[in-house]
Amino acid sequence: MELLALLSGILIFIIVLILLGPFGDRIKHKRRRLEQIEGVFNRNVDEELSKPFSQRFLYPIMFKILKGISHLVPKTRKATPGNKLEKDLKLGGITLSVNEFKAIRLVVMISCISFSLLPAAIRSIPLQAKALIFLFGLVLAILVPRYYLQSSIKTRQGAIRNQLPDILDLLSVSVEAGLGFDAALLRVSDRSNGPLIDELITVHREMQMGRPRRESLKDLGERSSVGELKIFASSIIQADILGISIKNVLKTQSQQLRLSRKQRAEEKAMKAPVKMMLPLVIFIFPVIFLILLGPSLIQIMDTFG
Repeated sequence: MELLALLSGILIFIIVLILLGPFGDRIKHKRRRLEQIEGVFNRNVDEELSKPFSQRFLYPIMFKILKGISHLVPKTRKATPGNKLEKDLKLGGITLSVNEFKAIRLVVMISCISFSLLPAAIRSIPLQAKALIFLFGLVLAILVPRYYLQSSIKTRQGAIRNQLPDILDLLSVSVEAGLGFDAALLRVSDRSNGPLIDELITVHREMQMGRPRRESLKDLGERSSVGELKIFASSIIQADILGISIKNVLKTQSQQLRLSRKQRAEEKAMKAPVKMMLPLVIFIFPVIFLILLGPSLIQIMDTFG
């Protein structure tokens, strides 16, 4: 029975960690942004030694093990635009191949199923409880990799949407100062970081390698599947074709995106009371009723014997 309680606690801890992970990443991103504004970052001479111990020692070992496991996974066909898993990995900003991600998913599934099979060795646990734990572990093994992938895609797309108005302001200021569009991209990339900056760096490198600007911007909009970024790329392409000043296009796009970001924030604020109703009804109201009506019910039971 003690082992069952221990396994249940471990599974609950994993679920809570998965559910609260995005909130921790959001707080970490805000703290990092404030540190950038305040200029708190101290650049060390040796960047390799400044990294945490886990990145210098543990991560390389884990990636070597996963790469060895990925060789055991059946190879997929040549990458095509219809390969959904490869597209999702790119959308989530996960720098893993399809086989490496499948290897990680296989390891997670085996671990969850193994933990769920441990109570089967204990005779004192009822058969129904064993079946329920195994079913829970199986569902967890299937949902954890899928939830992580979808959460990464959603987080990255949200970061791009929130960062786009500020980056457009910086681009507009740089263009107004006399820089060309390519030089403005390079200047903004040096001053900021984030998923949108990574995409802009990719665009700048493609243009440096001789690829036409229109094709690079078109791929920028399609690569992230963010509607606002597609509109921005299309506007720059149209301005390039029609000979319109890019400065005015950037300023107009920035104003529209700021308005859109404000409307999304208002929409979330309007949805918050509705989302709060379910936890209130399940967790808060029963406790309030118990506190208010509990003494009266005890008195009524004593009165009627």
